Amino acid sequence: MILVNGNKIADEIAQDIKKQNIHHSVKLAVIQVGDDKISTLFINKKKKIAQDLGIDFELFCFNRDASNRNLRRSIQEIAKNSHCHGILVQLPLPKQLNTQYILDTVPPEKDVDVLSSRLLGKFYTGKSSIYPPVVSAILNIFDQYDIKIATKIVVVVGGGRLVGKPLTIALMKEKATVISLNSSTKSIKDFIALGDIVISAAGKPNIITSDMLKKGAIVIDAGLSVEKLSSGKHLFKGDVAFGKDLNKKISLFVPAVGGIGPITVVMVMKNLFKLANS
Repeated sequence: MILVNGNKIADEIAQDIKKQNIHHSVKLAVIQVGDDKISTLFINKKKKIAQDLGIDFELFCFNRDASNRNLRRSIQEIAKNSHCHGILVQLPLPKQLNTQYILDTVPPEKDVDVLSSRLLGKFYTGKSSIYPPVVSAILNIFDQYDIKIATKIVVVVGGGRLVGKPLTIALMKEKATVISLNSSTKSIKDFIALGDIVISAAGKPNIITSDMLKKGAIVIDAGLSVEKLSSGKHLFKGDVAFGKDLNKKISLFVPAVGGIGPITVVMVMKNLFKLANS
């Protein structure tokens, strides 16, 4: 089994970005609502990669009880700054907020995550110059390992806004046969067993085990959940149960931790430079 090292791939992409944008200064604004520790951890990872790439990174923090109206006004003010080339709203947002309503405040020309309705619409109709970062990350892995998906059955587990929905559309454009599973799907095991490629983004730990998978399958774990230990530390887990059985069963594995994550963050930065240069 090939175990994909996402950190290595992300570093190679980052080096390429540096070479292409050595004389171009850009700025990324990140919106955080509340002080969730996990969100802070993810933001810090984005900040580190941004700084490594010479990107001006600014974090805007808002109280957890922020209202839709006030948050939208604040994002609109941030967006007016001509020195700000990209805006990223860290998800998930607190429950009192209308997530899509907030995401739609981000102008398409500064939407590095491709989550606003306007830029998503362009992506779905093939008119966007950039892809959602996780979609770009997964397609990059296919390119890296010369995986031809046009003749493959691809099972996508999870239909969320970040991964499942845009990925399904992108795979269909690449002529793959796509099976999309969600929380209402019955007999999930039966569908997973059909997959030449299985991509999971459910965010539920260990829901996929080796016995569910076809022999020689390619498996990409894009789901991440966090368990708080009694020590106070946090343990990150993927959707796929990793072990010796999995190692013997499948041909290639992209883990949730150190796999798809680092590549996705670098793709955010790649989108930022594309938008800044357009």
